[in-house]
Amino acid sequence: MHELLCFYVPCPDEQIAQKLIAQLIEARLIACGNVFPAKSSYIWENAFTTEAEFIIFMKTLPTKEEALENKILELHPYEVPCIARWKVSCNHSYFMWVANAINDSSEEIDES
Repeated sequence: MHELLCFYVPCPDEQIAQKLIAQLIEARLIACGNVFPAKSSYIWENAFTTEAEFIIFMKTLPTKEEALENKILELHPYEVPCIARWKVSCNHSYFMWVANAINDSSEEIDES
């Protein structure tokens, strides 16, 4: 079984979401990211709010988890960004594509 980490990160607009994806790909922390429009409702500073957001869905290796979270916290414009993640299983060829896309040559990739 091949395990990846998927990250879910809402952003205030599409431009910020796309820029964040580009920066994380360039840093080799994610292999790819998808952006989805969403309507989010929440309480902030004791007020009910509904706003448009853009959700980033990203794929990476578990070995990148801490570095990826730290980079998102550094770059994200929200005071309290949501950085949710979960492990997923995937097919071998996709796992190898992700691994090769973000591999910095210091990591051993288990091809089994």
